Amino acid sequence: MRVVAGRLEDAFTLLRVTGTGKGPTVLVDVRTAARSARIGVLAAARSIAPRRGTRPWCAALLVGFLAATTVPGAASADPIRDAQWYISAMHLSDVHTISRGARVTVAVIDSGVDAEHSDLVGSVLKGADANLNGDGWTDGGDHGTGVASLVAGHGHEGGGGVLGIAPEAKILPIGRSTSALDRGMPSARIPAAIDYAVQHGAKVITLAFGGVAFGELEAAIQRAQAADVVIVAGTGNVGDPGTEGIGGINYPAKYPGVLAVTATGRDGTLDPISVTGTGVVLAAPGADLNVASSTGGYRHTSGTSLATGVTAGAVAVLRAKFPQLSARDTIALLTSTATDRGAPGRDAQYGFGSLDLLAALRKGPPATTPTGPAFIPAPAAPPAGSSNAPTFVLVGIAVVLAAWGVLVVLIVRRRRRPIPPGPPTGPPPDVLHRPN
Repeated sequence: MRVVAGRLEDAFTLLRVTGTGKGPTVLVDVRTAARSARIGVLAAARSIAPRRGTRPWCAALLVGFLAATTVPGAASADPIRDAQWYISAMHLSDVHTISRGARVTVAVIDSGVDAEHSDLVGSVLKGADANLNGDGWTDGGDHGTGVASLVAGHGHEGGGGVLGIAPEAKILPIGRSTSALDRGMPSARIPAAIDYAVQHGAKVITLAFGGVAFGELEAAIQRAQAADVVIVAGTGNVGDPGTEGIGGINYPAKYPGVLAVTATGRDGTLDPISVTGTGVVLAAPGADLNVASSTGGYRHTSGTSLATGVTAGAVAVLRAKFPQLSARDTIALLTSTATDRGAPGRDAQYGFGSLDLLAALRKGPPATTPTGPAFIPAPAAPPAGSSNAPTFVLVGIAVVLAAWGVLVVLIVRRRRRPIPPGPPTGPPPDVLHRPN
C-alpha cells in the first residue's frame, strides 16, 4: 500500500491510500480515525481498510498521525499556523515556558479589533472608538485585528490560527469603526486615545500608523512615557499615501523614547517595505505573515505594522516576567540583547539590531537596574554645604547679560524680515495618520 496524495480540506487532513494489487482506494478522514483510536489502533485500521492485508499499513499510518497530533510541540497541520515563520525564528516554545504576557494590558490604537475572532476570543477588553465611545470591538479597516493577533493571538482549538507573542496578554482596543475613515484615525483624536489607554491601565501602547508631527501628539506621548508606558510604533511603509515629504521615519515613531521598529523577513534581513532613517530602535518580524482578519478569517500581508505588533507582544512578555522593570529599562533590555545586523552598532536600518526576546528573558534586568520611569534624567542637585555660591552668582550675571544681547539682536532682525510660523500644535484639518 502506498500514499498517493495528501491534501487539506475543511480543516481535515485526508489521506488517499491505495492497496497493492487490486485493493480498493480508501479516503481516510483522520479525525474519524483518531476517534476510533479509543478502541485501539488495530480496530481503527480495521474500520478503514476492508482488506486484511492492508491493515498493518493503515495501523502504521494511524500511529504516525496520532504521534504527530498528541505529542507536545509537534508540528501543526494548520496552514495558517505553519506559515508563521516567526514562531521558530523567535523560539516561542522556549519563550512561552518563561512568560506568556499574563496580567499585562496592551492598547492597540488602530481601526478597532474584532473581539469575536476565534484567535482573540476572551483576550479583548472593552475599549472605545476614536470618539471614546462604544467598545472598540468593530474593526472597520481590517487592520487593528491583525496587529492585535500578533500581540496576543492564542489560536483556536486544534492548534490552528495565529499564535501571538504574548498569548495571555489582554488587548485594549481604541479605534474607528465607521466606513468613512476605514484606513486611518483622525489625527486630532490620537492624543485623547493615548491618554485613554494610560488611564485604563495599558503598560504597552501600539501605534501602527504614521503621519505628520504636531505638538498635541508629542505631548500625549510624553505623558504616557511619564506614566511608565512603553510606546511601540512602526517607522512606516515605503510608498504609503499621505506620508510623502515627511522625510524618513514617520511620526509618532520619530519622537524620542518611542520604540521605533522596522520589518524583517524570514531570512532575517530588512524587508524593502520598511522606511529607514535615524531613530530606528529595533527590527522585528513583519514580512509575509498571516494575521487575523475582521472577516473572521486571515490575511497574508507585510508591513511595519506587523513588526509593531510583534514587538509590542515582546514588551508584554518582558513586563509580565519583570514587573519591576521600568518602561525605559525594558527598552534598554531589548536593545542590549538584540542581534546586531547591518553596519556594526546602531544603524538606520536595524537600529540596535533584530529583536531577540529569548535572549532578553534569559539575561533579565541587572540587580542594580533603576525602576524610575523618567526618559530624560533630571539635573543633579549641588551637594549640601557647597562653597561654589559666588561662582554661581557670577555665572548668573553673565548669562543675564548674554540674554539681553541676544534679545537686542532678535529685535533688530525681526524688524528687517518677517518671522516664519512655528510648528503646529494641532494637526492640519482632515489629516489622517495611516496604518503602516
